[in-house]
Amino acid sequence: MKSSILVSCSLVLGGVLTGCGGGGSSSGNDSGAVTSGEGSTAVTAPDTYTFDSNFSNGDSSIAYPGQTFRQVLIDDLKTYIGDSTKDTSSAATIETELLALYDFDDATSAAENIRFSLDGQALDQTVYSDISSGKNLKGKMAGNDNELPLGRFIGGGTTTSPEDYLVDVLFSDYANLASSVTAPTVNVNGANESIDVDYVSAAGIDYKQMVQKFLLGAVAYSQGTDDYLNTDFAASLTQSEGKTYSGAEHKWDEAFGYFGAARNYNEYSDDEIAGKGGRTEFGSGYNDYSGSGTIDLMSEINLANSVNCAKRDRADLGTDFTADAFGAFLTGRAIITEATVNGEMTTARQTELDEAIATASLTWEKCVAATVVHYINDVKADIDDFKDSATGYTDLDQFKDYAKHWSEMRGFALGLQFNSNSPFLADTSSEAQLETVLTKMGSAPVLVEAGSAALTTYQANLDDALDIMQDVYEFTDAQIAGW
Repeated sequence: MKSSILVSCSLVLGGVLTGCGGGGSSSGNDSGAVTSGEGSTAVTAPDTYTFDSNFSNGDSSIAYPGQTFRQVLIDDLKTYIGDSTKDTSSAATIETELLALYDFDDATSAAENIRFSLDGQALDQTVYSDISSGKNLKGKMAGNDNELPLGRFIGGGTTTSPEDYLVDVLFSDYANLASSVTAPTVNVNGANESIDVDYVSAAGIDYKQMVQKFLLGAVAYSQGTDDYLNTDFAASLTQSEGKTYSGAEHKWDEAFGYFGAARNYNEYSDDEIAGKGGRTEFGSGYNDYSGSGTIDLMSEINLANSVNCAKRDRADLGTDFTADAFGAFLTGRAIITEATVNGEMTTARQTELDEAIATASLTWEKCVAATVVHYINDVKADIDDFKDSATGYTDLDQFKDYAKHWSEMRGFALGLQFNSNSPFLADTSSEAQLETVLTKMGSAPVLVEAGSAALTTYQANLDDALDIMQDVYEFTDAQIAGW
């Protein structure tokens, strides 16, 4: 998005929807106008994700606490794995703690403090019950709540489901690693040096990154794109019992909640969404939009893939993922709000809504795919730094950075299989290409001990993966090289 506050729009129900203007990168693309046919009157979408209730005067019709709850659980798993003060007395203890966050139980944990924090910034929500109740990650894991788009799980080795991969591989392997009495070592300047964190293995797997990135795909991205955006919105325009919204409005909001954008996403620059500077009140990726003095995790912070969109736009390579995605979410919600008010979804409006769904889904996926490209490039660059070394890694940080980048690359890439509308799932040939990308990445990074020739071959394999990503998503040469 632009570095200054962007275009304002307003919603006028009963006519054609005009998308809110917005910019993400220096390309300054606007989300443009959406017309519904000859003779219609024009309406515009709001520039913030703000929609009043048609059923309760003066109330908002927006609600997605369950999605925020799961965003926090995913982040809390990452924080737990990275916590050097946790009890690592046994693998069983660690697995119990991991499962307690994955299969969250209100009866035992509702009053516990969330681990999520913003460096001293006060939050509206401090314990889990402040956010929601009756929610966990397990119930929304791809393959548990919805069908796997491929009909199978790929990239998980011998495991046959995303849950088995998470629990039986990532959780189990990490628990054994962290509870080990002896820290694993790597070759640094010709000597064995102990790895100084308990979440990076000698094989180069960073479990803190792998768990988080895999769950962002297998829960948040899967649910947002493959479940909620695939709703038959026209069939659920009536009021949800006792609620301020229609069923259609709520389903759309739940998709938006998994995307993770703040309600005033349009007002941030890309640097600010990414937490890379900007105005003081925006520059850390959150903004006290309500003026309450605290940050509401439901509405005033950018989370998950909404942040990755801005990170890729920051490269100034002709994308405007932030504006395209947010514009589509605003457009779709305004169409659904209008249909809720009118009690019907016209054919013309359904066509517009289908376009908004396609844009939101594809743009969201492109943000993930571009992030995979980014980490492939990081891994290749890491290898350049040590592949000709005869004495191992220059220092321990070099190895840990390599493990981090590889794990982020692999974790994000695994998520691309969870959207049935993905370009990768267009046909059996495309499906094979996704499997090839994961195969080229390997199930673990190639380490310095393998030697220069093996590392050079691995870089060539990653180049092959980049070629596939470019072909499937129609990324430019500059984008492939620059991310």
